[in-house]
Amino acid sequence: MRPYFIHQSVYDDVFTSDKNYYRKTTKRLKLPKLTSEQNYDVIIVGGGLSGLATAYYLTYKHGRKVALFERHFIGWGASGRNGGQIWPGYMSPATRMLRRFGFEKTKKLWDISVAGVDYILNLIEKHNIHCELAPGAIAPIRHTQHNLRSIEKEMTLMARLGSPLELYDSKQTQEALSAAEGYYCAALVDKSHAWHFHPLKYASGLAKIIAESADIYEDTPVIGIDNSDGKATVFAPEGRATAQHVVLCGDSYLGQLVPKLRRKYVLIRNSMIATDKLPAKTNCMLENLCATEYGDDLLFYRKTADNRLMIGGGDAVQPDMHLIASEQKNIDVLKDSIKTIFPQIGNIDIPYVWGGYIGVTTSYLPYTGCIDGNIYYMGGYSGHGVNLTHAFGRIFADAIAENRDSTNTALDLIRNMSLPGKGDFDVYLARLGMFLESVKQRFD
Repeated sequence: MRPYFIHQSVYDDVFTSDKNYYRKTTKRLKLPKLTSEQNYDVIIVGGGLSGLATAYYLTYKHGRKVALFERHFIGWGASGRNGGQIWPGYMSPATRMLRRFGFEKTKKLWDISVAGVDYILNLIEKHNIHCELAPGAIAPIRHTQHNLRSIEKEMTLMARLGSPLELYDSKQTQEALSAAEGYYCAALVDKSHAWHFHPLKYASGLAKIIAESADIYEDTPVIGIDNSDGKATVFAPEGRATAQHVVLCGDSYLGQLVPKLRRKYVLIRNSMIATDKLPAKTNCMLENLCATEYGDDLLFYRKTADNRLMIGGGDAVQPDMHLIASEQKNIDVLKDSIKTIFPQIGNIDIPYVWGGYIGVTTSYLPYTGCIDGNIYYMGGYSGHGVNLTHAFGRIFADAIAENRDSTNTALDLIRNMSLPGKGDFDVYLARLGMFLESVKQRFD
């Protein structure tokens, strides 16, 4: 019997008018949709960075016959609308991971994240992918988040983990960012292990390489999976395909395709805006570092290669608030932040506005695993997925090639609490999670 899965509109773009800067500045690939019956070694569901990385390593490292199914187009989800920041680590602070796992296991998890950064850099260099890569990242600290003891503890741990950070004082931070005087009191800086880029140009460039040796289908939503006869059959509206292995890489956009996975995260909306090109004489982010605010405010911003300011941030998460009103509130917060942090920019036009969902787990650590020995999954990056997608893609490609149902890495240590409701209570769970996070931060 053919199983059916009906997507809810909530899993598509938050903003209905497509004003995504990345999409407007990337030449989209023209790839076919599945309209026949096919057989593969591995089928990958999801055309973001997780799916692309997994497809790349299965194809080029292990020689598998691979198909990748994408519901819309390559990089449609978070992979084509994020802040473009490539940092080692996880959304969960390393100091918290240390308390949970101890140093040796934390170091193994950290090394996985560092490897993910290296994999991206290697692919960009090897395949000459033009994606506006630039070095350096900064975590500016507001006065409300300035706890010198916690900052020194984090710097000590980062040095032990092999990713030392530099501490800027208030003046250095202001000069690096061209921020309003006194707005930030310090910053943690990484000019050796962190980068930023145009994520959709990168995803499109990587997809073009993969398409030379694997089948990529766009406009091909997966509406059901039948795994009852030793092989998996994956159904699309106009075709189907069978494979020995399936890898689920849709993360927060898988919806109820596999209901048990929907209980591993809550959906949080993320919004971004980009300005018109800044006037030539405008001082803004002179060191060209990507920035993510330290602590729980989580504004992130950077300058684009064509001299625009791009800034993003998370949802207000207000229960019973009208969807459009909530979107507008997020956008207004971002516009006001530009005026507050960079008053020299003035009332510049904002032609680009976009957003979507990310999946956030209870621990801020990702979820990975295997179902029935042949359906693998990865997700829950919680807003810190660019480097992790590549590390996980390679790890799972190796596991499939060796016919293992575990990664045999420190990822197998991570356990996230299953949440009630399969998405019905996301707003309330997110609000509770934010409160608990504010408590946890007191111990970081």
